[in-house]
Amino acid sequence: MTRAALIVLGYGQFDKLTRHCLDSVLPAAISLGVPVLAVDNASPDDSASQLQAYGELHPELRVLLTGENLGFAGGMNLGVAATDADWIVLVNSDTRFASDALARLIDAFGRAAADVGIIGPLTNAAGNGQYLALEGETPETVIASAGRLLADDTGVLIPCYRADFFCVGIRRSLWASLGGLDTVFGKGYYEDFDFSMRALRLGFISAICEDAFVYHAGSSSFKRTAEQKQLIRRNKEIFLSRHPDARMPHRRDDNLAVLIAYARLKQSGVWNEALETRQKLRAVMLMSDLPRNPLKRWLWRRKVRKSGVETS
Repeated sequence: MTRAALIVLGYGQFDKLTRHCLDSVLPAAISLGVPVLAVDNASPDDSASQLQAYGELHPELRVLLTGENLGFAGGMNLGVAATDADWIVLVNSDTRFASDALARLIDAFGRAAADVGIIGPLTNAAGNGQYLALEGETPETVIASAGRLLADDTGVLIPCYRADFFCVGIRRSLWASLGGLDTVFGKGYYEDFDFSMRALRLGFISAICEDAFVYHAGSSSFKRTAEQKQLIRRNKEIFLSRHPDARMPHRRDDNLAVLIAYARLKQSGVWNEALETRQKLRAVMLMSDLPRNPLKRWLWRRKVRKSGVETS
């Protein structure tokens, strides 16, 4: 089996976030022999001590405390440095794994082509093609909806322009070549986009594992404050200065790209009922996630028609 290791990065709200994340993934990780390292990024509350207590009850879990808030990039870099697996899985603490998600991700790592360096699961909250519009108001009901939708494997990886790093698997060789995440982005935002673009320059692509689902609460470490908005603006400027030719597609564009990839699979004879089920949901999403502006809405519908994808 492909050697993988998980790094779960937390910042505050241990009982609300990190505990649930670890509870969801530890049983599968232990069963699969996958080491899990939980990093507390100098939480402003008592999360560090709570994590240590949790680790004492779960000796299979390694715990690492940072002396200061290193930001998303710095915290993950520190965690990865303490592992030696072929694939490293970066995990935000505001996630919860479906029971079979880790096994399906590891399976995807093992069958990925040599040029696939980044693999992300499907989720309920992301700004790219990893997003699925699922029923449910709570983590449990959303995960249950995903379980019904993903009951059968598609067995495919779908290329994507970039991956969302709420949960992502990365080849160790690629990580080493790029020197990890860039800490210039501070507490967070755009370091994942930057990593994906730097990977592309080396000839590595990102892909979506169409069979694994990880629930994502989204933006749980920050509130929508003036500081956060300023950080987003700052990091976007840094990102665009480094990657002036980068595309900034809307989530609907990425969903359309997935549907186009589906169509190519179908034409090549690589098709099954699981893909058919995913295609139907994404087609509904395609025609419901419309621009607000009437002209842009008309242009979007024309773009969809020209793509030739099935929308019904």
